[in-house]
Amino acid sequence: VDGGRALRGVHCCPELDLGSAVFGKFGQDTARVRFLASFQSLGDWGAFRGLLRWSTATVLGISCLIGLGVVMFVQVAGDRISVEMARSLLLGGALLPVLTLLALNSAALQSVKRVAAAETPRLSGHIVLALLAGAAMLVPGFAFSPSEVMGLTLAANLISLGLGIIILRRSLPQAVLSAHPTYTPRLWTAVGLAMLAVNGQFLVLSRIDILMLKFFVTDSEVGIYSIASRLAL
Repeated sequence: VDGGRALRGVHCCPELDLGSAVFGKFGQDTARVRFLASFQSLGDWGAFRGLLRWSTATVLGISCLIGLGVVMFVQVAGDRISVEMARSLLLGGALLPVLTLLALNSAALQSVKRVAAAETPRLSGHIVLALLAGAAMLVPGFAFSPSEVMGLTLAANLISLGLGIIILRRSLPQAVLSAHPTYTPRLWTAVGLAMLAVNGQFLVLSRIDILMLKFFVTDSEVGIYSIASRLAL
């Protein structure tokens, strides 16, 4: 039973971050793929740079607001949640902006037809996380608690984000970096809202089995089922 609870604790915070990232991205990853490729073909480098700036600022702002909500929840909850859960949630709140920016970088690289480069940061993040986990196993007293796992995940994704930023900057046409940005926020917001609705529905449908299961079995069993279902996929 304790093992099931541990699995549930390690699994729930990354799942919460992935779910929150759907809302944090505000559909701007899809908007980048759609519009940046069009701007490139038209040679509209001002709009290209404008969308890069606007989507980054918008997504970063939304993600930080969600993270602030997590901090407020932890403060209000106080002693009603464990110290371990509070630490995990706070680290998850810090991880959310990183995940959303990673998604935006990947979308921008795809739009300029650098598909392999778009996957490089994500794959390198997995490798770095595995290396960090291996190194942590050598540290006496490291127990792989939820907060410690979240800390390793945050560190790995920060490294991945740094790599992604470098790759994106080197992949952008030189004309983009020197162009004066132009903005059409109404259009980009409309696309973001539409994609947010679609992605939100998909998120609920993809998690409906776990949500329903919570009404019939214990958290330990839900944790085991969650891990097993992800491994099966």
